[in-house]
Amino acid sequence: MYLTVHCDAFQYPDTTKHVLTDVYVKIAQGERVAIVGGNGSGKSTFARLLNGLLIPTSGVVMVDGLDTKCKEGCAFIRSKVGFVFQNPDHQLVTSIVEDDIVFGLENAEWPAEQIAERLQQVARQFGIEPLLKRSVHQLSGGQKQRVALAGVVALSPEVVVLDEVTSMLDPEGKAQVNACIDQLHAKGMTIISVTHDVQEMQRADRILGFNDGQVVYDGTPDALFSNRQLVQTLQVTRPFVYELQEQLKQRGVHLPHCDREEALIEALWTYYLKM
Repeated sequence: MYLTVHCDAFQYPDTTKHVLTDVYVKIAQGERVAIVGGNGSGKSTFARLLNGLLIPTSGVVMVDGLDTKCKEGCAFIRSKVGFVFQNPDHQLVTSIVEDDIVFGLENAEWPAEQIAERLQQVARQFGIEPLLKRSVHQLSGGQKQRVALAGVVALSPEVVVLDEVTSMLDPEGKAQVNACIDQLHAKGMTIISVTHDVQEMQRADRILGFNDGQVVYDGTPDALFSNRQLVQTLQVTRPFVYELQEQLKQRGVHLPHCDREEALIEALWTYYLKM
């Protein structure tokens, strides 16, 4: 399934400023895409176009050949493209965990037996079986975000859009959520993440970089982090491994290019043994 965005312009009601201009992007099934850029660059607005939460002021967004402007296809589009918000409290709609996970299934009028089966499947998948009878208000931030993600995945979407879902979490909660996302992508799901987190960017196959409402970068994480000017333009943090290699090169230590710390450690060890 493809997502195709031809957004000539987007502006919010009662404003004159275009938040997005001339954004043309195609995302294929199974890709893992990170959407990056500074605050106000348009990245979250772009993410909300992908399942019809927002509609371009001028242009078109197609989900599996269906225009998001098509009201008759709205339910189909949102079943295919799930969306998880930054704050899980904005997504959780019931007081008990299991009720929240099955909420979408009940609205889609799934048979009761299938709902019960699907609930157990996603609970196992996200490691939240012990939480099913708990109140959502008793959960940690990481647990809430896993429940929100489970509720979206329960509907079996082909694409999941994540809007800075780990930004409010502590390191443990972030690791738990990222492990769930890794698992979904490994099974072939398309993952599109709005993020400021360097580790999440490095997990991606592809990065879309937004600046002033336009896509100014579309490429690999490695090519982005190797370009200091682009890093500054997109207001992202450069991974330590790139900074260290640059410093070593300035000091006459020339190593094979490494995009992971493990590879750099191995290259340094090999360099040392040859001295």
